[in-house]
Amino acid sequence: MGRRLPVYVLAGGGSQRFGEEDKARVLLGGETLLNRVAGMMSEVADGVICVGREAGDYDDLDIETIGDQVKDCGPLGGLAAGLKHQLETKGRGWCFFCSCDLGLVKSAWLDLLFHGIDQGGCVGVVFKDKYWEPFPGLYHTDLLESVDKCFERKRYAMQGLLCGAQVKGIGKPADWLKFNQLNRMVDVERFIEMYPDYV
Repeated sequence: MGRRLPVYVLAGGGSQRFGEEDKARVLLGGETLLNRVAGMMSEVADGVICVGREAGDYDDLDIETIGDQVKDCGPLGGLAAGLKHQLETKGRGWCFFCSCDLGLVKSAWLDLLFHGIDQGGCVGVVFKDKYWEPFPGLYHTDLLESVDKCFERKRYAMQGLLCGAQVKGIGKPADWLKFNQLNRMVDVERFIEMYPDYV
């Protein structure tokens, strides 16, 4: 994999389904979910930055953390913060985004997303079958115009953003994991049981 891009890992959610635990700090294979995802994304990363609720939230995990600019808007708020940070620090361009609650991200999956950029004519590349899979995904800072329109209309769903913008949906990889989203502790336990080779 020749190209490297900025990587933003979203960890600004309230973790309600994990109870009192901070999802980003939950351990899987002896590693926090946040550090695990950051490590899996490092192969394509020109730096990894976390987007938390507040700046500095995860600095103790050795990951620079910026804060959501628009609170309580779910992943859309984190996407906006990351894209604005990219624009302000490095200018227009592409970035990888991933949520901290994915059990696995394969480099081959990221290669497929890179290939979508090469085909041109879009401001985002994500996997899609019946529904969009926003993360991992590639997003260009030019998508900010569509993101800002969502905020103006108070529509915060990622599915709505992806349907309404020039985002390319590509087929999920054949080895995409059926249970890869770790929203609850029971999901972590199920992941360990179903995919021991990836723990």
